[in-house]
Amino acid sequence: MTQPSFQLTAQEINGIPIVLAVGDTSFLDYKKIVEKREDYGLTGNGGNGLILHSCLAVDPDFGQPLGLLWEKLWHRDKKVSPPLGETPTQKKKRLKKERDDKRKQAFESKESYLHRNSPQSSVSIVLNKVQMDVLIANTPSKQKNAVEYTVDWAIRAIARMGGYLEHRKGTAIGIQVLWRGWLKLETLCLGWLLHQNLKSIY
Repeated sequence: MTQPSFQLTAQEINGIPIVLAVGDTSFLDYKKIVEKREDYGLTGNGGNGLILHSCLAVDPDFGQPLGLLWEKLWHRDKKVSPPLGETPTQKKKRLKKERDDKRKQAFESKESYLHRNSPQSSVSIVLNKVQMDVLIANTPSKQKNAVEYTVDWAIRAIARMGGYLEHRKGTAIGIQVLWRGWLKLETLCLGWLLHQNLKSIY
């Protein structure tokens, strides 16, 4: 139901050099509705309900919202009950291990990661036309014919620009390599736009 709205936003921001993608998470807490508690998951300290993550396109110059880019509604798994007879020391160790495991969690497996949640969605959800043109131009010629322009393709293409080694497909794509790739993409897009402007002048 929301996909047409995302597509409309993508069309609206097409051609705008810089658009801020502002994400935020909302917790829909239904803990007081007893009959629904079994159908939802944890949302915080004693909360029970759903989690909604939204990404809004914003004009950085005027702070004007341009539309909704992406949205996901889901629930977390129910919390596992602690072992019977667990001592305070054992509880402390268990909670510490859970925190450590979360810190080591691969970026792709985190809740807000679009690459994991909607890898086959259209790339127009996350990139404008200039960004797509630059990425396509930067794609190896052998891959251009068979490529399908999805979110997964965009993430991998940007990661390659940031130094990700394509032959190490079993290695998780981290935030640092994505950030380096994104900065390089933005620099190339700026050069691309300047080139187009010069062509119109001369």
